[in-house]
Amino acid sequence: MGVDQSDHGEENDVFARVVDAGGHLGPEFLVNSTVIVNMDEARIGVSAATLADGNVMLVSSSVTSDLEGGRDIVGHLLGADGRPVGSGFTIDANFADDQFQPTVTAMPDGRAFVTWVVQNHGSGTMYGQFLNADGSTDASYFQISPPAGGFNADPTALSNDNVLVTWDDNAGLHGQIVGSDGAAVGSNFLIGKGALEIRDGAGRRTGRCRLVGGVR
Repeated sequence: MGVDQSDHGEENDVFARVVDAGGHLGPEFLVNSTVIVNMDEARIGVSAATLADGNVMLVSSSVTSDLEGGRDIVGHLLGADGRPVGSGFTIDANFADDQFQPTVTAMPDGRAFVTWVVQNHGSGTMYGQFLNADGSTDASYFQISPPAGGFNADPTALSNDNVLVTWDDNAGLHGQIVGSDGAAVGSNFLIGKGALEIRDGAGRRTGRCRLVGGVR
């Protein structure tokens, strides 16, 4: 399933299409007006992942009630045919500051892992949360990056149900292993400078990751 942020509806609406294994496109449909009621203003950032049960979890940053700010991280589930599964849900812990740049990745055990950034004083701190396949929270949220030190999260699910999370702090690419219980595994580490991309080795769940890109 492909998702997109578009301006041909309301400002920054979220649209999606079902794409089959042969690359054939289904009709485009508007996600936020059919799945989450009264949350159709100013969506910023969208990410989607197909879970082990075949449903798609889609997360986005959305203004809900406070039109002058107060962006929350919201999510909803879509079936393989694009039809909504249940109701939309709020993922974040109601931080006072704006939240943005949500990402979601599917876990081998059927859960989902979501990261997002909380804006503070012009910078951002990255948080994470495990979700069950129905969108309910599995344990509490937790901080991943140092305070005011994380943007552009890229989580990669590992075969042992841990997650490798990488992020940019404008000085280089950093990483942190997060355990399946949400606890940090060791300390965060500097991977390198420059633009790097994290991918599973050979596209398989091997429990290891490969860095692709240039390092200076």
